Amino acid sequence: MSPEPLKTGRDPTSCAVGPERSRARSPRGPLLASALLFVAAAPALDDWTQRRLAAHPPPAILDHPLWLLAKPEILLGLLGASAGLAKLAARRPRPQASKLGAEAPVLARLLATGLFALGASLVLKLMIGRARPGGADADPMAFAPGAFDRAFQSLPSSSSAVAAALALTLVRWRPSLSLPALAALVVICAERIFSRSHWPSDVVAGVVVGLLVVKLTDTRDLGGAR
Repeated sequence: MSPEPLKTGRDPTSCAVGPERSRARSPRGPLLASALLFVAAAPALDDWTQRRLAAHPPPAILDHPLWLLAKPEILLGLLGASAGLAKLAARRPRPQASKLGAEAPVLARLLATGLFALGASLVLKLMIGRARPGGADADPMAFAPGAFDRAFQSLPSSSSAVAAALALTLVRWRPSLSLPALAALVVICAERIFSRSHWPSDVVAGVVVGLLVVKLTDTRDLGGAR
């Protein structure tokens, strides 16, 4: 009889496969490399974009009053009012009220993530103190950290951060609204650039802030997605 193989309590192939699986599942390396590449190229991209936009007047459509709805304070105010109404409707047995009340958890989550994104972006603005874009000679590398001056509160874009947080929350909890939510996010980000309120890298940073807020505040305690 041949001796039985020594049992070690683990699969002998696990050592060969395990590291490969862990490397395949960890995107930190490519993400870090992409982030460093973007940071290195951001000043040149910002300067190029600003010089191109300075040669043309902002699109007339950007003067439409409808753009006020994209401002974080107004958007979050409307969300707060909607969440309050939904909370009240959830307490009433009427069919019409129950439909609105069923959305109360999602509206509350939208309000919470939006407020977190706004707060985080405002703190970062103050800490970084980046100058906002202006004319063709605006310097994307001008900084005044800690300056309580709106002219030095460009990075990150609060509108983009809040819009990203709301859009990604809808994608997570209401997939049926993913397309309009993401379309609204793209439009708001583009408006921030074409209105010369932010550098392109400010908008990208704002979207990243919104993504991180959703990731850090994500829980699985809401109702089923629709």
